[in-house]
Amino acid sequence: MRLSHADVNDAETTACMLRWYEAFRRPLPFRSNRAPYAIWIAEIMAQQTTMRAVVPYWQRFLATFPDIESLARADIDQVLALWSGLGYYRRARQLHRAAQTIVNELAGRFPETLEQLRTLPGVGPYTAAAIASICFGLPTPVVDGNVIRVLTRFAGIEGDPKRVRVRRQIEERARDLIDPTRPGEFNQALMELGALVCRRHNPRCDACPLAGGCRALAMGDPVRFPQTVPSRPSVALVTGYALIVDTNGAVLLHRIPPGEFNAGLWELPGAVLIRKQSADNDKRRESFSGRDISPSLAHALEKALATSLEIEARVGPLLLRARHTITHHRILGLICEAVLTSSLHPSSALEYFKLESLEAIALTSLTRRALREWTRRRSQEASATMRTRP
Repeated sequence: MRLSHADVNDAETTACMLRWYEAFRRPLPFRSNRAPYAIWIAEIMAQQTTMRAVVPYWQRFLATFPDIESLARADIDQVLALWSGLGYYRRARQLHRAAQTIVNELAGRFPETLEQLRTLPGVGPYTAAAIASICFGLPTPVVDGNVIRVLTRFAGIEGDPKRVRVRRQIEERARDLIDPTRPGEFNQALMELGALVCRRHNPRCDACPLAGGCRALAMGDPVRFPQTVPSRPSVALVTGYALIVDTNGAVLLHRIPPGEFNAGLWELPGAVLIRKQSADNDKRRESFSGRDISPSLAHALEKALATSLEIEARVGPLLLRARHTITHHRILGLICEAVLTSSLHPSSALEYFKLESLEAIALTSLTRRALREWTRRRSQEASATMRTRP
């Protein structure tokens, strides 16, 4: 199953890849489904997301929207609610618009050529090639991050893949290797090899079927491929959020306005409290490692809520500290319990929601995580109270 130095040619390399894929591919549910609609959903979800995270979302999504017509008819809020936690919500909006395009302009018929696929909102060269090869058997190579890593190492392709010249070399190499009779399986084999074996930092060269012909391995330093240029400096943010629950147990949420990141989703009322370049991030990290929020940050959050959302509130104890990354932003979220000290402004873009209704609401992942933690603590407190009663 492994390539040897004696048989490094395109035909044997392709055959070796397919044998490896048949033996070691992950049993992902959409791999047994060649329907264009199902593959399209999976490919859009898998962009910048791990397969482990994608599978349950894909299954829930198809259970709710089993075909293009049901997705096209759906309200965008329902689509976003199902997408909640998967991130990069622009993908969900484009998916919804593309379904409406197919139903309203293409009579519900899924496009079958690269040119037609590329006309759909949110479908770029990679997604179009993946659908075309997997669903329609077109010998079109896909080039994603995994494929770039495998082919630059295997062929020893020098230079930054973002440059047109280097990108063309990678695409040509992929085109040379693709099996015209099994293009979908070959494309998935390359991507699977990059995900499981030819990893970015710790490649498993001893388990790689192409090791015998890999130029980067022969050079002794596979990790130096692909030769990307340094990314732009990251920005470190400290954001504060207020968890406000009324006497009826409803939680106060703010809908993110158009033009902002995650527009259309609901989140806890909050604001950016500190913004620093990455050079300052490590120096400040220890400042936020305590069990509670500092008085200065609590005051800053109260002031920000009053200024941006017209909320007068008293910030209380820290409920949750969470770190996450969005594009080049490294974010520390501080979620605090809080109490309103005045009524909401009539024009305020906020609304109370009962906890039992939140499953149908499109929430940011951080908000959903905070509400789970708050619910868990209330349950523990209630259990403790029951145990201490005579």
